[in-house]
Amino acid sequence: MKPGEENGMDIFHEWAPVALAGAGWYSKERSPEGDLFRWATDGAWLDIAQLPGLAYDVTFHIEPGPAVGLKPFDLAIYEEGKRKLASLEVPGRERVTFRLPPGEPRVHHLELRPENGEKPVEAPGDTRTLRYRVFSLEITPVPDVSHLEEQIEERDAQNDVLQGRVDELESEAATNAEQYTAAITQLQREVDVRDAIIDRLEQTIGRLRSEIEELQRVTEGHHTELESVRALAEERLAVIRAIHDQGQRAAT
Repeated sequence: MKPGEENGMDIFHEWAPVALAGAGWYSKERSPEGDLFRWATDGAWLDIAQLPGLAYDVTFHIEPGPAVGLKPFDLAIYEEGKRKLASLEVPGRERVTFRLPPGEPRVHHLELRPENGEKPVEAPGDTRTLRYRVFSLEITPVPDVSHLEEQIEERDAQNDVLQGRVDELESEAATNAEQYTAAITQLQREVDVRDAIIDRLEQTIGRLRSEIEELQRVTEGHHTELESVRALAEERLAVIRAIHDQGQRAAT
């Protein structure tokens, strides 16, 4: 019995909906580093039980073996050995994944076929045909989110419509802004013209006020002169009246 076999450990979790099938799987082993693994050859199969509404990501932690020349190879996955579901590139010790799409509840019987053209190399002291070894096999359920994706697509479509309306409103706003700017510019021109007219009128009014003030000064000067002439005329008239009165008295 090898280390780890006493507690039922294997390359997949006990609760995983998977079983190794076919004659292509060798017994569990451990590497010198303590990693548990199984060698596989031709005729290795997987039985995976699928629940309704769930997809599964199937991940292999895998490494090429002597029977593929210890070189990169493709691991082809076939449903019932007939329909090819995936081809996984295995460049070395690597984790590779393929997805089983959601469907009706069933058990998938999957054949694993290593494919490459490399010549096998010797595995000293081992007569087995060691195509590859698997350190772990992980089955991860993936909920069906297609309805959420449909909702997201609907929201995206609604957002596109709303964005289109926003673009239209921005275009209208830009057009209106141009019109308003043109109207404001025209009004500003008219205000500038009126301001210029008002400035000219104020200048004219100022000039007329100056002329009126000058006329008032001239008129006041003429009035003063007339008052002087009138006063002189009254004085002369008084003298003439006095001479006339004196002449009448002398005649009598």
